Amino acid sequence: MSQTVITEQERALIEHCKSPEIAILRHLDEKLVGQGVLLGCGDADRMIEGFDRHRGILRDKGIPDRIHPILVNGGPANFWQYPPTSVIGAFIIQNIFEGLELKEMDRLINYGHWPCGKAREQGLGLLDVLQSLSIVKRHVKGLDASVEVALYLHIDWLCGRMNTYHVNHPNLLKHLNDLVQKFPSCTKFSIAA
Repeated sequence: MSQTVITEQERALIEHCKSPEIAILRHLDEKLVGQGVLLGCGDADRMIEGFDRHRGILRDKGIPDRIHPILVNGGPANFWQYPPTSVIGAFIIQNIFEGLELKEMDRLINYGHWPCGKAREQGLGLLDVLQSLSIVKRHVKGLDASVEVALYLHIDWLCGRMNTYHVNHPNLLKHLNDLVQKFPSCTKFSIAA
């Protein structure tokens, strides 16, 4: 059974990433939410909340709520164990591009969540989940630069409160090494990938 608490270090990391100086996690800006292929974790509890919220925002904006989900346990966090060049990683990437083509979409909704049982089962921390969003984005953009890749992180505070954040990719890359040094218990790795 996976750990189902958010540690004090993880809470501190989240608050640090929300700070204006770092600005990696930004509260969900509904103007930026759009249709697309969604890569996420198959978590029966958390993914449904995020999926329903995303679709609800689209409906409220008067946009058809077309989300093409690709759900696997761990979602983007799988790319630590199965890089995009592995058989499983390549299969997920292939499904992303097939979904984009079949549904005539140009956006990947790259959706992580915390706590994630699959990520913890692999020994990954919250920073690793954030980095996995970056790994997927860089790989997809490397294959097709025209694909828009939006990064999201859904946090279940395990007290009845949940938040979904946009992940600012340039700021994540800019501050990642410092975060790994400052919050070593939030990563499996000693060096940012």
